[in-house]
Amino acid sequence: MNYLPKMFATKFSYFSKVSPIGTMGYMFGSMIVILMLVLVISELHGLLVAPLFSGYILFVLGVMSAKFYSRKPVILTDPVAVKIASTDISNNIAKVGKSLFELVFLLFFYFMLFGALLFLLAPLLALSFT
Repeated sequence: MNYLPKMFATKFSYFSKVSPIGTMGYMFGSMIVILMLVLVISELHGLLVAPLFSGYILFVLGVMSAKFYSRKPVILTDPVAVKIASTDISNNIAKVGKSLFELVFLLFFYFMLFGALLFLLAPLLALSFT
């Protein structure tokens, strides 16, 4: 279940080293480029726009998975936080929270991947039903 997200993370590993603001800049810049391309492509044929959005969704998924798998553990420095974090209950809660966070990420990843696949196949579906 982790194979595709980890493969995307290795392919987009450049973004694991870029700051979050820089990553947002890349995404915003690519969004502007996509909007310009939509204007050009829609003049040629309207059915070619959906695969372009599919490519953008795959780009966003790659960046998200690279950022997700490059997370570093949080180092607590406050004495009260260290005291609370060293208890067994907080360790159990942290394990459950980590598993839950990974499950939510995987569900979102595969949901978006399914959406990208539908966008990619949308022109074929439109042509087959017309």
